Order: sequence, then structure tokens, then C-alpha cells
Amino acid sequence: LEKHYKGSIKKFQQTTVEELETIDEIGPTIAQTVTQFWQDTNNRIMVQNCLNRGVSLAEIKRKMDQPLTGQIFVFTGSLEKFTRQEAKIMVEHLGGKTTDSVSKKTSYVVAGPGGGSKLKKAKELGSSIISENEFLEMLR
Repeated sequence: LEKHYKGSIKKFQQTTVEELETIDEIGPTIAQTVTQFWQDTNNRIMVQNCLNRGVSLAEIKRKMDQPLTGQIFVFTGSLEKFTRQEAKIMVEHLGGKTTDSVSKKTSYVVAGPGGGSKLKKAKELGSSIISENEFLEMLR
């Protein structure tokens, strides 16, 4: 949610169920709960009181021209130079996304030794399959 609203509490307070449901991993139950929270005047007052007492929420400025913006990565097999979590952080830091399953939307499958069903599916879908070293070159 923070990424979607770029750190803006004001934008977040004005959200709708429909808008929330367009965000990955947000379904109708969460969307409804969030909008109900902001509809409650007491909740809005509580948040405003926190802001008035010095709690600050800095707006996040993100570059739209980051090198991996719009790219979706899947990792399969063993990674030798870093953990999957480290790889995920690197991708997100450069504007990309990671997921655990291969789909038509997948931009790159980074395949290490022992890649299994994800590698097979990537080949079936014609996804770009790259090595860990090729992935590292993309990051430079």
C-alpha cells in the first residue's frame, strides 16, 4: 500500500474499495476493511492527532526511469552469489518486481543449478531465461 500511495497518507485516506482491489494481493475483504477504517471519524482524528504531535510520513519520491521498472523476475534453482531475499531486494530497489511463479507476465527467469518446474514452465511460455551472472550484469 505504501508503494501504491507513494507514502501519501492523504491519498491513502481518500481511497476506494475499487481502487484498492486493483493493487496486487489486495482482495475485497482487505479493501473493504481499509475503507471502513478511513470512514470512521475517530480513526481519522487519531491519525491526525499523531501527525499533529510530530509523527511524520515523508512522501516517497520514486524514479520512474529506474533500470528494472516494469520488469518481473522469477528465481529458480540455487543462487550462489546471494540469497533469494537479497536478489528480491536488489530487483525492487531498481524498480522491478519479483514473484514466485512463472506466467506470461514474467520478464526474466533467473535460473541457477537445480531449476525445476519453474524452468520448464518458462521454456513452455517462451520467457527469457538468464543465468545468475547475466542477472548481475543487468544490475550494473
